[in-house]
Amino acid sequence: MNKILKQICLAALIIGGASACNKYLDVKPETRLPLTDAFSSEAGYMNQLNGVYLSMTTFDMYGGKMNMLIPEILAQRYFQGSNYDYRDLALYNYTESNTKGLMKGVWSDLYRQIANINLILDNIDTQKQLFSGYNYNLIKGEALALRTFLHFDALRLFGPVYGSNDSANMSIPYYSYQSLMARPYLKANDLMDSLQSDINKSLVLLAKDPVITYGPGGDTSHLFTSSRKTRFNYYAAKTLQARMLLYRRDKAGALAAAQEVIAIQPLRFPFTGTTDANVKADPSLLGDCVFQLENIKLPLVYNELFSYALQPASILAPRLDILNGIYTETSDVRIKTAIWSAPPDGSSSGKCFFKYVPIYWGDSQLNIMMPILRAAECYLIAAEAAPDKATGIQYLSTLRIARNTQAVLPSANLTTELTREYRREFYGEGQLFYYYKRMNTASIPDQTTTTTSATVKMSRTQYVVPLPDEEKIVHQP
Repeated sequence: MNKILKQICLAALIIGGASACNKYLDVKPETRLPLTDAFSSEAGYMNQLNGVYLSMTTFDMYGGKMNMLIPEILAQRYFQGSNYDYRDLALYNYTESNTKGLMKGVWSDLYRQIANINLILDNIDTQKQLFSGYNYNLIKGEALALRTFLHFDALRLFGPVYGSNDSANMSIPYYSYQSLMARPYLKANDLMDSLQSDINKSLVLLAKDPVITYGPGGDTSHLFTSSRKTRFNYYAAKTLQARMLLYRRDKAGALAAAQEVIAIQPLRFPFTGTTDANVKADPSLLGDCVFQLENIKLPLVYNELFSYALQPASILAPRLDILNGIYTETSDVRIKTAIWSAPPDGSSSGKCFFKYVPIYWGDSQLNIMMPILRAAECYLIAAEAAPDKATGIQYLSTLRIARNTQAVLPSANLTTELTREYRREFYGEGQLFYYYKRMNTASIPDQTTTTTSATVKMSRTQYVVPLPDEEKIVHQP
């Protein structure tokens, strides 16, 4: 994939009334291509789609803010004391200028990439003759799934607490085609209708995805059809479908979608091993990832957010008592020293987060992949959506055993155990806040204070991130 990514041409159309260039695509690093050239060949479409994947790894998106930073701070993952860099965000002070800046960057980049995807989708159906083999289906299927994924994350962050009556309120705009005019806002439930339709269409297009026949390595006869874990493949789309159906409280549908991924997980996406050596080689536990992004700048992100060399106010690290309360079994693979450890320079008695620490073999960096979607989530979805408690516990226990922890006791409260597992499974991946929001959790642990057992009362005031001021200027929902 790297060879393709170095030849990327990116559309840089700004949604919502900002200026745009009709004739040319902004491209990186230094070249420009007319729109007619960018979409005049199969390779051009591949380059444009790869450009979206590359852009998703920027710090404003999933290379920082959208998984490691914003939703994790909102979920009280990291201690934010007085004068800490992200304390206002941890206090849900959404009107504070730095917090506004964070949200503006995320909103702009989400919709910029949606615009880039729509350029592909707006052109591809009239040029089917350009494509060989199954590539038309792959490109369109991946593009539709990516557009759904980005819209849904925008909804999860900026939209309502969906299970409440607020789901009938206006939420965010939906762009089903490239438009220089601001698109109208949709009610959250209407938006979900559109997104579910899109993911269903994507799954039809990806029905012969090489990942199904060949596994994550794909069809290695062509670079574009190989390395399917780094693309929005069929099982990534199915995992997203399960997530969305559970969001809508369609437990039967969510369970069926999750079960399809669970059925192939042991063979196609096996869990990372539990030994110290396994985790040292793969601290992000990428084995069960159905979709991951390649980010060559991951060392810079680690140094900016997690390095023990940072000042206390800048490093993202939890209080030790909260961390110990999450990982109650020392055998748990997710608390291994390759992921959580005291700083080697002895600068702190707490533990630092080494999940994204750079690993090198000679001059080559080994861990440049970031987890985006996991098969592990399908076990959690299946546990929550199961028709009875015993079946739910069975799904949850399968995941726990894979992470080298004890099976769930039959007498346990399933919701309590699910919450604990979401807290353990997705550190640094941005999923816990959305779980809390979906469940409308009334209180969560407070990491803006050193007081043990302190909690934050949560409501729509905390859960619903306001739209950026610039978006409100364009039009009101």
